[in-house]
Amino acid sequence: MLSERRRHQLYEEAKQVLSVESADELMSYLPPVGWADVATKSDVAMIRVEMDAMATRSDVAMMKSDVAMIRVEMDAMRTELRGEFRLGIADLKSDLQRWTITTLIAMTGLFGAIVFSIVKFAR
Repeated sequence: MLSERRRHQLYEEAKQVLSVESADELMSYLPPVGWADVATKSDVAMIRVEMDAMATRSDVAMMKSDVAMIRVEMDAMRTELRGEFRLGIADLKSDLQRWTITTLIAMTGLFGAIVFSIVKFAR
């Protein structure tokens, strides 16, 4: 690994053999830190894959959150519809009872009138 002190020493030696401009150019091709610290194409590709995986996990988490929110909304709607249905059934039951009682009273009165008429005209 190239230390900063050794790098400077190489630069000074290159200036003695070459011109300052040539030594500067030569040093520009050497990394300022050790080669182990330089990222390769495969390192960058691996980071890209990891970032894509993180983005995918984030997208899946958002979708799960959206599905959970939709489920809560659907449960609320189902509860509301169930309540409306029960109220509607109760109203229909009340109407049916009213009509049944009214019809029975009317039929009893009609039957009474028929019996009364038969008795009166049969004499």
